[in-house]
Amino acid sequence: MFTIAKKCANSAITILPPCVRERFVQLLSRHVKVDIYGKCGLQPPQDLDAILDNDYAFYLGFENSFCQDYMTEKLFQYYKRDLITVVRGSMGYAKYLPQETFVNAADFRSVKELGEFLNRLSNNEDEYIEYLRRKDSYEVYEREYVFRDAMCKFCNNNTPTLTAKSLGDTDSGN
Repeated sequence: MFTIAKKCANSAITILPPCVRERFVQLLSRHVKVDIYGKCGLQPPQDLDAILDNDYAFYLGFENSFCQDYMTEKLFQYYKRDLITVVRGSMGYAKYLPQETFVNAADFRSVKELGEFLNRLSNNEDEYIEYLRRKDSYEVYEREYVFRDAMCKFCNNNTPTLTAKSLGDTDSGN
């Protein structure tokens, strides 16, 4: 049987390509147990989805660049899972995401303070569950659905006389 306590014992997971994020994760791992998958760490397991949902309390969704108008797609990819995403980047996340549904590393004075907060949150089952409940009251749309919808609106607004024979024609660029 799954329990929040079992899940929180594993703390955080991240999947990283080689980059500067790795240094921040290494510093954070001094304070919180972090498993690193990808080119910077372990080979991702075949059942990664099950592991994410059952074994980890947090997903570290750190940006690969600090651009003002960029927000990683991974934030939304993992937002709908039963874990809390920890973000790090220059984007004003609070403008786009409901408060207390994610953790922003920028809200802490140090990596140590962030680690202490994550440990406290993972050890407080009621508070952790409240984060998940708040998150569950929002919906995240799949990237493919949003992209296709946006492309249809774009085409309808710019070339209303052209029609595609099928959705496949739209995807192939014909």
